[in-house]
Amino acid sequence: MAEWAVVTGASRGLGLALAQRLSQDFPSLQVLAIARTVPPLSLPNVHFLAADLATEAGRTAVSGFLGSQAVRYLVHNAGLLGPAGFSSTSLSAFQATLALNVEAPFFLTQVLAANLVPAARILLMGSKAGEVYMLGVASYCISKAGLCMLRQVLNEELKGVDTAIVMPGIAETEMFRAWYDLMQEKHTLDLGKVLKTDVVACFLVYLLRNAPAEAYRTTVWDIYEPKHHHLWLPQGSPTPELPFISSEKL
Repeated sequence: MAEWAVVTGASRGLGLALAQRLSQDFPSLQVLAIARTVPPLSLPNVHFLAADLATEAGRTAVSGFLGSQAVRYLVHNAGLLGPAGFSSTSLSAFQATLALNVEAPFFLTQVLAANLVPAARILLMGSKAGEVYMLGVASYCISKAGLCMLRQVLNEELKGVDTAIVMPGIAETEMFRAWYDLMQEKHTLDLGKVLKTDVVACFLVYLLRNAPAEAYRTTVWDIYEPKHHHLWLPQGSPTPELPFISSEKL
C-alpha cells in the first residue's frame, strides 16, 4: 500500500512548492495537497483536495479521502496572517486566525492519528513571530506561540511519531506581501534576500527525510542557521540571510 504525505495550505506559495518538491523527490509517495481553493494544476502523484481545515467538516473531508491509508508525513502549512495590532484586532478576526493556525493542526492531527505510520513525521510551520512580537499582527504571533507548545504536546502524546517546528524564514508568498504592504515603513527589507519558495521547500524536504530523529524533535529549525546549510541548500543558491536593512530583527 502506498504511503502519503499530507500538505495543508497547498494552493500556492510554500505549500504548493513543497507539494511539487515531494512529487519530484518521492516518486513512490502519494501527496495529498489540501487548500480552500484547488489550483488548476496537474502534478504527478499529487492529489488536490478542497477543504477548509478551520472547520470540522473540512477535517472530516480529509479523513474521508484518506480512509485507512498510511500517512508518512503531515505538514501543517496552512495559515492566516490576520493583519492587525492589539488595539484593532476584532474578536472575529482573532478567532479566525487561531482556528486555522492552531485549531486546524491540533484537530487534523487528532483525526489522522490512526493513519500515522511508525516513525511518521509531523512538521509545524512556526515563525520567529512566535517568540518576538511582530508589529501589526498580534493574533498571528499568538497563534505561532501556540504551535511551540503543540510540538511538545504531540511529541509526548503520539508515541513513535516525531513532531518538529520550523521557522521557514521570509519567503516570497502572498502572506509576506500582505504583511510587507502594511509594514514596509517600519521594516525596511532587502527584497533580493527574500527567499524563493522552492529553496524553502528543499529545506523542508531535508527535515522530513534526512534530519536525525532526536534532532528533528528537539530543534527549533531556523532556515537562517548556517550550520545545516551544507546539508540541503541547492548548489548555486544564495545562502539564506535575514533581509532586514535596519537594526530591527523579528
